[in-house]
Amino acid sequence: MTAVEKSFYVDDLLLSVDSVEEAGTLLNDIKTICNRGRFNLTEITANNREVLNSLSTSELAKDIREMDFANEDLPVERALGVAWRVELDVFGFKIREPDGSPNSRRGLLSSVYAIYDPFGFIGPAILPAKRILQELCRRKCNWDTEIPDDLKTIWIRWGGELNLLSSYEVPRWNGESGEGDRGELHVFCDGSEIGYGAAAYVRVKNAGGIRCTLTLAKSRLAPLKKISIPRLELAGAKLAVELASIIKRER
Repeated sequence: MTAVEKSFYVDDLLLSVDSVEEAGTLLNDIKTICNRGRFNLTEITANNREVLNSLSTSELAKDIREMDFANEDLPVERALGVAWRVELDVFGFKIREPDGSPNSRRGLLSSVYAIYDPFGFIGPAILPAKRILQELCRRKCNWDTEIPDDLKTIWIRWGGELNLLSSYEVPRWNGESGEGDRGELHVFCDGSEIGYGAAAYVRVKNAGGIRCTLTLAKSRLAPLKKISIPRLELAGAKLAVELASIIKRER
């Protein structure tokens, strides 16, 4: 079964379907397959109340077992480390503001890479902090030496603005709903003396209009060794090709 072969990530199963009926059939088939191996499919959540009502309480995720689906909003769940705001069906971010006074390059590195962003949705917001790390490397600062005051000031200002990401949301659904939809993949890229990157959008045109959704993005700092802007733009183009290949392979 394709869903079992391609949609399980360790012990998490993530998938989407076009209708409640299809969801019910697919869940029953997956549960049957899992039961053959003596595995129970549990901790299930969905953004559709009809699907949730069709399941037994023991099969539901713990934080929704006692919910009144008719009157309460569905909670925020975690999907492979990413916050999924189930009620709105969007990906969101809950960022813990880092220590305002990092003591060392080691502490700064730990804070930056504690922010989990596998889709690259908030890459532009993280890049300034990575530039600080790069500058520490350029200055050959030791891992446990206190960072210079000028970089500490930039770090504190950056950390103070991180809470703005709590209001940033990216739709999970790209707008495709069945036959007759026309989907297009658009990938943009660019490069500068600071860095380069690429962002992929799915554009769907159907009877309801046109919808564009950010699907995947990646950004990179320019290397310490200075190179020309055209070369950095070429690096961005290469990144764009890689993103397009990943998305087309996974669809």
